[in-house]
Amino acid sequence: MKIVDKTRDLTSNMTRNQTIALVFIIILACMILTLSAVTVWLLFKESGGTDTKQGIVDTSWRKVQQNGKLVAGTSADYPPMEYRTANFQLDGFDIALMRAIGSRLGVQIEFKEIAFDGLGNALQLGEIDAAISAISVTPVREATFGFSNVYLVSEDGFLANQASPITSITSVDQAADKRVGVQQNSVYEQWLRTSLVNTGKMSPQNLFLYPNMDAAIADLQANRLDLVVLDYLPAKSFASQGGVKLVGQGMATQRFAIGLRKVDNKLREQINLALTELQNDGTIAMLAQQFLNIQPQELPTPPPPIVQPTVAPPPPPPCLDGMSFVADLTYPDYNMTSVQLLPPGTPFQKGWRIRNSGTCPWNNGYVLRYTNGNSPYSSMGGVPTPVSGTVPPGGEYDIYVNLVSPLIPGVYQGFWEMFNPQGTAFGSRIWVGIQVPPAVTPTPVNAPEIYRFQANPPALQLGQCTTLYWDVRGSASTVTLLRDGAPLWPGAPLSGSHQDCPQAPGAFTYEIQAAGPGGSNRATAVVQVMTAPPPTMVSPGPTITQFIIDPTQITVGSCVKITWAVGGKVDRVTLLRNGGVLVENIANSGTVSNCPDMVGLLTYRLEAAGSGQTVYQDQQVIVTLSGAVPPMPKANPEPTQP
Repeated sequence: MKIVDKTRDLTSNMTRNQTIALVFIIILACMILTLSAVTVWLLFKESGGTDTKQGIVDTSWRKVQQNGKLVAGTSADYPPMEYRTANFQLDGFDIALMRAIGSRLGVQIEFKEIAFDGLGNALQLGEIDAAISAISVTPVREATFGFSNVYLVSEDGFLANQASPITSITSVDQAADKRVGVQQNSVYEQWLRTSLVNTGKMSPQNLFLYPNMDAAIADLQANRLDLVVLDYLPAKSFASQGGVKLVGQGMATQRFAIGLRKVDNKLREQINLALTELQNDGTIAMLAQQFLNIQPQELPTPPPPIVQPTVAPPPPPPCLDGMSFVADLTYPDYNMTSVQLLPPGTPFQKGWRIRNSGTCPWNNGYVLRYTNGNSPYSSMGGVPTPVSGTVPPGGEYDIYVNLVSPLIPGVYQGFWEMFNPQGTAFGSRIWVGIQVPPAVTPTPVNAPEIYRFQANPPALQLGQCTTLYWDVRGSASTVTLLRDGAPLWPGAPLSGSHQDCPQAPGAFTYEIQAAGPGGSNRATAVVQVMTAPPPTMVSPGPTITQFIIDPTQITVGSCVKITWAVGGKVDRVTLLRNGGVLVENIANSGTVSNCPDMVGLLTYRLEAAGSGQTVYQDQQVIVTLSGAVPPMPKANPEPTQP
C-alpha cells in the first residue's frame, strides 16, 4: 500500500482586525460582494445536484467546443441500454444515442465508466460533462439537477424465475408477500418502499437491494428471490436470454433524459437541439429498433416537459465521494486489447493506482468490491478489500486484490467499484482482465452426482405404495434403481420417478446407483411398511445425524464426497459452500461430490429447516494448488483504463 499525497488547500481564512469597526466593514463587504456557494449532492439513483450561482457566465458549451469532446458518464451494466459487448466494447441504446448527439454537435464523445450511484457526484466534481445511463427524471432529481428533453419513455418490468408458479403481476400489491430484488437507490426501490414497505404491506426484509442487475438476476435464477423489478426494456432483454420470464409491466412509467449540472444551460440547449433533430429524422426510432426491438410505430412519443411540483433538495453532505483511475500496477490489459495469459487455478494479485478525486477523506470504512463481469467466474475468488490508513482528497493510493484465475479457458473481465461506509458505490469502475489458455492435459471426468433421491411417503400401511424420485447429474453411463439390493429398474433414466408397492411389512431400503467414466455414486432411502396405521405423533424438529466430507484437503480440480443424513420433521434441506447455495431441496439423506474451482479454505454447510426451526453443521476443506506457481508479472504504472 502506497499513498501519494497530493492534497490541495481548498480553504482560506481571512485575517481579522483587532478593532470592531474593521471587523464590521469586512463582514459587510463580504456579504455584499460574495455569493455563497453550497455544494449540494444527489446520487443519481435518487439524490445529487448543484446550486445555481447567480451572475456567473455559463461557459459549459464553450468548454466542450474548446476541448473538442464531451465527456459522458455511464454505468455499462444495464443491457440493452448500456453494456459491454463480447469484444469488451461499450454499446447499447444510450451509447449509440450519445455518439449520434456528438456527431450532430461536431464533437467527440469520451465515455467514462462510473458507478451508477456516483454519477451525480462525478457531475458535481467536474469529472464528466453529462450523464447518460437510463436515468429516470423525478421531481427530487429535478430539484437539484438539470435534464435534457426526454428522449425515451419506458415503464416497469416484473421478472420471475422461468419455473415459478407466478404467471401474472397486474398490481404492485401482488408483490407484497414476495421476495423482491431491485437496484439500490433506483426509482423502483423508492416506488416499492413508498407503495409497500412504508404502508406496512411488505416486510422490509422482503426488499433486497443490489448494486447492479446481474447479481439480482442470478439470485432470481437460483430461487433466492421471487421477483425482480426493473425497467421494462432491460427486463425484456433478460427474459430473452432464458432462465427468467416477464410476468408484469406498465405500473410505473419512466422518462429517460440526460443529466447535467443545473447551471449548464448552454450545453443543455445544444443537446436538446441535437435530440430534436435526431427525433425528427428518425434516428432515435432506428436506434430503438436496433437495440430495443421496438418498431417505429410502437415507439412512444416523448412527452413535452412536465412542470413538476417544487421539491426541496436534500441537505448537503459535508463532502462528496469521488474516485478516478490512474494506472494499472500489475497485469495491464490495455483496455482489453492485450490481456496476459495465466494458467488455470493460478493465484495472482491485481493492483491499481487510484486517486481520491472527491472531497471526503478515505479510511478503512471505504471498500473496493467486485460487482460484475463478463462471466460467472469473473470474480476470480476476490473478496472486498478495505482501504488501509487514510487517503486525503487529491491523494493517490495503490490498492491490490488477491485473485485466482478460473479453471475454465477463456478471456475474463471483472469490474470492481469503491463503496463508502454507507454502502453506496461511487467513482470510476475499474477492472481486471486476463486470459486462461486451454488446459494442456485433458480435463478429468468426475463421478456422476446424485442431487436428489427421495421416497414419499417414507412410512405406509401394507397395501399402499411409495413413490421414488431421483435426479442424477454429470457424466453417467448407467443408472440402476434397487430395493434391498435387488434391481427394480436397470437402465433407469438420469431423472425420474417410480412407484413401488411392497408386499410385506418391515423396513425396505431403496437405492439409486449411478456409474460413469469418472466413477460411481449411490444414495439410499428407507421406507417403513406397517400392518396397522402408524400412530399419530408430534415429530420433533430437524436434526442432523450425519455430515461427512472426505477428504478434507485436496488440490484444485479434485473432488470431495459429501455424505449427509437428517432426521425429525424436515421441510427443506440445503447444501451451501462459503455462503452460496450449492443445491437446495435435496433428499433427507444422500451423497454427492463437489469439485471446487478455487483455492483456499472452503466452508461447507448443511442446513435443515422444519417445524419453524433451522439447524446446521459446518465442515471445512482446504484446497491447494499442485505444481509450481509462476511469478506474477509487474507493469510500470501506465494508464490503460478510462
